Parts: sequence; C-alpha cells; structure tokens
Amino acid sequence: MMDLGLMYQKAGLVLAEGELPDYLPAVREFVSPQPPREARAFLGEMPHIFNAIFGALVQRESADTPLAQLWSCGRAMRFLDGPGEGHLRSIARAELARARATAGSTSA
Repeated sequence: MMDLGLMYQKAGLVLAEGELPDYLPAVREFVSPQPPREARAFLGEMPHIFNAIFGALVQRESADTPLAQLWSCGRAMRFLDGPGEGHLRSIARAELARARATAGSTSA
C-alpha cells in the first residue's frame, strides 16, 4: 500500500490541518499536474480507497452515494480516455516555466 502523505510531501503538496491524505480533492490536486502515464499508474493503485469511501457512503445511506458512484466511474473513464485539453495545457505551462527557469539559471 502506498503512503499518500509521503508522496504528497515529496511533491510539495501541503495538506490543510486535519485533512486526510485520501480526501478526494487532495488526491485530485496531487494527480492533476502529473504526466498522464504517472497519473494513470497512481490512480490504478487507488481503487481500494475509492471503494472504502463508497462503502462508507452506502453504509451510512448517504445522499451522496449516487454522486460518489457517478464521480468514480466518470473519473475512471476520463483517465482511460487520456488527458483533456485543460490537463495538456497545464502540463505545457509547467514545462514552459521549468524551461524558462532552467534557461535563466544557465545564463546567469
């Protein structure tokens, strides 16, 4: 099993006080800037977490249960389809910023 907290720390992602590493917005924030291959590999290790969240919602008879089911299916399909325009744009911006930083440090 992976240590989400350690992975987030290595990536520079700081969680808010009391926020658990398996909090879905934290997972999304961590995975969204990752290259598509790494994002798919990371999410491929997450089904047990998603299933636990879904199971807890079902057990509590939460009104969010159908939403959680749709979200997990929709997100899985999106990742299987490959990166979208927004993801590709954010990767391009990050790469350009990295290239500019590298060019700036080598010319100094």
